[in-house]
Amino acid sequence: MSFSKTAHILFISFLLIALYLGICIHTALNAPIPVTQYLFSESGAFEVMSPWLWYLLAVLCLLNVEIKPDTRVFAALAAVLLGLREMDFHKRLFDISFIKTNFYRSAEIPLMDKLLGFILLLGIIFVFLVLAKKLVQTVRSMKDSLNIAHFFIFLTIACGGLSKVLDRTTSTLKEEFGIELLKHSQVMIMTIEEGVEMLLPILLIVAVLSYRRVLNQPH
Repeated sequence: MSFSKTAHILFISFLLIALYLGICIHTALNAPIPVTQYLFSESGAFEVMSPWLWYLLAVLCLLNVEIKPDTRVFAALAAVLLGLREMDFHKRLFDISFIKTNFYRSAEIPLMDKLLGFILLLGIIFVFLVLAKKLVQTVRSMKDSLNIAHFFIFLTIACGGLSKVLDRTTSTLKEEFGIELLKHSQVMIMTIEEGVEMLLPILLIVAVLSYRRVLNQPH
């Protein structure tokens, strides 16, 4: 893919992302707080649609024959796991989330539940470690010939980090520094966090589709 075409795709992508986040921020600034809270709540459109985007990503990973079979399986499995997380599977299986340290510290959780949760957690970590290793190997082997699909993967990782920071901002400020943000500020942070979180599967879907198109391009 030529540099000009890559630059054009990236420009369009950033423009669409900016437009999307702009709509989210506009909603938080102008809509009544109860409306915004519902829109980005567990029963709102963003939370309801996010798992299905992850499942769609899993299907696309399996269908992309340009990707190595083992990578397809691990990528699809990771997407399904993230979809289940969006549906709070990690909270429904036991009394509290088994991916948090409080689960293993609690005296109220039976030992067998802790063992099962730990085994599940190890399996999840293994899947993502395998994918991380494959990504690092790809970056090292391709060096300067990375295609646009890898850009969307790195952008997803960056957005995921930002989402996690925003997710913990309100509670961290209150618990660690005794600072309680205004309700409108909390809603604004929640809006951006949920908006960015929904971007993650979308960016990876674009990466999968772009990867197929790039590999089919004549050199």
